[in-house]
Amino acid sequence: MLATTAVLDGDHYVIDGHQWFITGADGAALAIIMAKVPDVGATMFLADMRSPGIRLERNMDTLDTCVPGGHGVLCFEGLRVRASAVLGEVGPGFRCAQVRLSPARLPPGLDTEPGTRVHGDHRIDNLTYHPTEPRVLAVIGGELSTLAHPLAELAYHLMARRVAPDAFGGLKGHELAALGLPGEAEQLTRYFTASAEGGRAVSPEVMDYLMASNIFRMTAILQGILARHLRGNAVAGD
Repeated sequence: MLATTAVLDGDHYVIDGHQWFITGADGAALAIIMAKVPDVGATMFLADMRSPGIRLERNMDTLDTCVPGGHGVLCFEGLRVRASAVLGEVGPGFRCAQVRLSPARLPPGLDTEPGTRVHGDHRIDNLTYHPTEPRVLAVIGGELSTLAHPLAELAYHLMARRVAPDAFGGLKGHELAALGLPGEAEQLTRYFTASAEGGRAVSPEVMDYLMASNIFRMTAILQGILARHLRGNAVAGD
């Protein structure tokens, strides 16, 4: 049950409530708040975390420790946000949330297909290679393993080919053939040839959707890493 409320007051909404398990709250610059507008319905708002009326009460003790910013308890006490800060429309907040959560959801055309267990962080720098042979010995860094569609995992793996080297160690601009690496199209062909669905293809629209979702996800992860660095509690000095 959504108990946090947002009451219209002139050209502002006044938000009051108490919410738990708010991922990434500690160190975040902005918050997306779901609140109930009386007689209308759930609505999403964008708010500055420095605004009077937002208070991070505490970080919760949870089993997972890998999420940037942890899972916080947030209090909203007379928080005023402009009516223009509504994300989407007033009322269909839960529908808007599905768009907001797209990295963890499936686009149309994929939602009827079976999911599987995925690694969650399958990229070149999470592979251990044989010292003299062109083969992978192990896949490491599986703490983000979850259930998802395998094409989302494939898009995450291919993302390095669309990202520059100074942006999370991407491969864009490198001559992949000289490095012994297949390009995106060749990798897709290899994937579907080796899978149980040999000969299948994925549309450019679906791949672009999955790629955008993964880039958004990586942006959020990097923002959390920066926040921990600025607070002085980063895992590594670099």
